[in-house]
Amino acid sequence: MEKCAISEIDAWMPTVVKDKASVVRNMAEIVGTDIGVKTVAMDCFLPEEREKVDFVWFRRKLHEMGLHVVFERRALGGSDPWNFAEYYYLGKTRDIALTAQSVFHKIWSGEWEMNREIGKLLGYPTTAVDYFLKKKGEMSEDDKGRMARNRFYVHSPEFEDEEFEAYEKKIFEVIREKCPETWKILLSDKTRRWE
Repeated sequence: MEKCAISEIDAWMPTVVKDKASVVRNMAEIVGTDIGVKTVAMDCFLPEEREKVDFVWFRRKLHEMGLHVVFERRALGGSDPWNFAEYYYLGKTRDIALTAQSVFHKIWSGEWEMNREIGKLLGYPTTAVDYFLKKKGEMSEDDKGRMARNRFYVHSPEFEDEEFEAYEKKIFEVIREKCPETWKILLSDKTRRWE
């Protein structure tokens, strides 16, 4: 991992994205793709954020890390033509980033079975993906608690610890080492299961 680029993105992200959970999610997507926990990543900048984004700089920093990015504007609804988010899809190659974009489009258009494919691309453990599909995306209060405790996706009740070790823990270790701004946000979460 190119420490300079990731550290620069880490310092920059909270200046653009005000919601702390969104800062963590964006940085985890980037770090997870960079270290190979995830094959792809997807996130977005909302209307009030995208005005502050220097997309040329962001693309260059991701490229310095060896990541390719595909940007896409997606309408958020309503009649205001400026009410759109700037989505981005990441991968180690442009083709992988384009694959992520295609799979997300299929899910958003109602192709439920593509959730298995996107779960795999996003690096989620098979046990968690199977649990999510079995529940058809419906989350109980226990599911929401596991998601909050672990941070990024619905963990299965039987394999929560193993799933955390395989996914979040690896990402958090790199964030702790190379992303001090994001790490501060993570440490402020009193429900955390990381140190």
